[in-house]
Amino acid sequence: MGKRILVFLLFVFALIAVFYFFLARLSLDNYPVRGIDVSHHQGEIDWHKIKSQNISFAYIKATEGGDFKDPQFKKNWDHALEAGLRVGAYHFSGLKRTVCCRQKTLSVRCPNIKTCYLRQ
Repeated sequence: MGKRILVFLLFVFALIAVFYFFLARLSLDNYPVRGIDVSHHQGEIDWHKIKSQNISFAYIKATEGGDFKDPQFKKNWDHALEAGLRVGAYHFSGLKRTVCCRQKTLSVRCPNIKTCYLRQ
């Protein structure tokens, strides 16, 4: 009796896996707006190649914690704009930082960002 239950459960699991694979796949047609997030961890980025891969926007890491400034931020920001992408900055924070600290860090790092590039 136990062997039959095990076979049945394996069959049900396999059936669910097959349906999930075919029904839950993301279709590029269903998501026409695509973007990425980057930081200094990605190193040098070929922004024109990114743009050619149907990526339309990028969130770029500006700051982290209380005092870390991403050394690639300005370069990534400028080159992404030059390539024709819309851009946004983000602050990476842990739970130990206050909201005030996070907002202050981002505004100090990005004082000239006055336009919301993601809106039309």
